[in-house]
Amino acid sequence: MEHATTEHQEVKDATAKVLQAESLEGAIEVIMRRTLIDEERRDMHAKVLACGMELTRLSRRIEARRAEVTASVQEG
Repeated sequence: MEHATTEHQEVKDATAKVLQAESLEGAIEVIMRRTLIDEERRDMHAKVLACGMELTRLSRRIEARRAEVTASVQEG
């Protein structure tokens, strides 16, 4: 719960800075990327611990998913 509260505050702080940012799109992209990637990492970490997947394979899956999320944020 503490991690969620900290992350929520970080997003709120970043959102407050949007009005001061030179690029609204850039500021929003950073917020979205940070939130989505952190969420994916936590989900994948729990899954790998549960199934015993080897770390090299996991790393490839994380990198592929990161690329997908980044592309969707840039398109969005």
